[in-house]
Amino acid sequence: TVDDGDTVVTAAGNGIFGTGVPAEGLALKYSINDAAVSLSYNAVPDATKTWVAMSANPITLKSQTAGKYITVALVNKQTGFVVSGGNTTLVVKA
Repeated sequence: TVDDGDTVVTAAGNGIFGTGVPAEGLALKYSINDAAVSLSYNAVPDATKTWVAMSANPITLKSQTAGKYITVALVNKQTGFVVSGGNTTLVVKA
């Protein structure tokens, strides 16, 4: 269930099946910050930020703060390099 302060995040697009599962050899990671994190194709995500593996897709994040940014990166499991990604402002259930 989604409770007050929770955010549901769903990643979709090329490299992610309709079931939410990344294609073979790819993984989803996210980072929550005060500003959007820039991603560069074929480079490792910004190492100064904390990146968390998405254990599911969609995922429910507990106790979030509205107005923070979430950046989701689809990465190559072997190299850790970004294949694609994006960011948005968190919307929190009131």
